[in-house]
Amino acid sequence: LMAYGTYAGLPHVWAAGALVGVFDDVHDSVCMLLPAWPFGGEGEKRDVKLVSLLLMHHFAAVVCTFPAILSGMHTNTHVQAIGAWLLLAGGISHGTLICSRTCNRKVLAEAKVDAAIWIFGGAFYTYSRLYAFPLHSYALFREEYAKLSPGMQKALIGFTVLMGAFNLLIFNDVMGNMMKRIKLVLRGGDKRS
Repeated sequence: LMAYGTYAGLPHVWAAGALVGVFDDVHDSVCMLLPAWPFGGEGEKRDVKLVSLLLMHHFAAVVCTFPAILSGMHTNTHVQAIGAWLLLAGGISHGTLICSRTCNRKVLAEAKVDAAIWIFGGAFYTYSRLYAFPLHSYALFREEYAKLSPGMQKALIGFTVLMGAFNLLIFNDVMGNMMKRIKLVLRGGDKRS
């Protein structure tokens, strides 16, 4: 909805998508804190690093979404682009994980497909989170920051810092996983049985 609202120039559709995103953020956060599926609850060990990163990410989104909608900032094309690119990156990242898990890396042809999946996912993540997000964030600061109330200025700074830190930390993980798959292919596949 957010991407479509941005593409079609329909701020109310973007806002509806942002609200759906907030409810997903709240749901994920509750599931992480309980823990409940898909973040545990079946006796498996919790990944504290992942949970901490995702909570930081979800907190930033929840805290900024309502003020952005209520203040009318959701009509700003840079705000729309930021939201759309962040959610598209998340969706493509989920798709990368889902597709990757269908590959048997012991079979060289499937290891190559897995590497290609991670190259595509890594490229999209890099573009959306390390190019589009900073580009539109900078434009938002340049064009709108001085016009915002002090509370909205603080919210914008907080959101940008939290989301930027999350983007960089996850980028390191994405690149590590991508390079692991590329090296595996260059070695001729996973030889372990």
